Amino acid sequence: MTFLEKLDFLMKENDLNKKRLSDRAGIPYSTIDGFYKQGYANIKLSTFKKLCDYFGVTMDYLARDEIEKIEYYSPNKKDLYNPEEKELLEMYSQLNNSGREKILERGSELLELGYIEKGDAEKMA
Repeated sequence: MTFLEKLDFLMKENDLNKKRLSDRAGIPYSTIDGFYKQGYANIKLSTFKKLCDYFGVTMDYLARDEIEKIEYYSPNKKDLYNPEEKELLEMYSQLNNSGREKILERGSELLELGYIEKGDAEKMA
């Protein structure tokens, strides 16, 4: 999958068009539109980082055509998600809206039942 195919996929998954992506990611609309009209071979590193940070994906995922499975990360954490978190995010990304709603409902139920990490229980009290 190419950079533009991945960008289209990520925008669709996040219900974004070029204008909304521009506003939310802090990238000029003309830059995003230019990827489609003039290509992206000379994308600035700062722009590329903003896209990766906004979508929470690795730079490798977005840059390398041979990587097709989404690699998530949190820009506020130095480490990638652990394997269990990655698996959950991958499953979530494959679900339709109804499936995603069910996952969120079940997650809320588990929290209400007390399935909380020990350190987090004190924060919630």
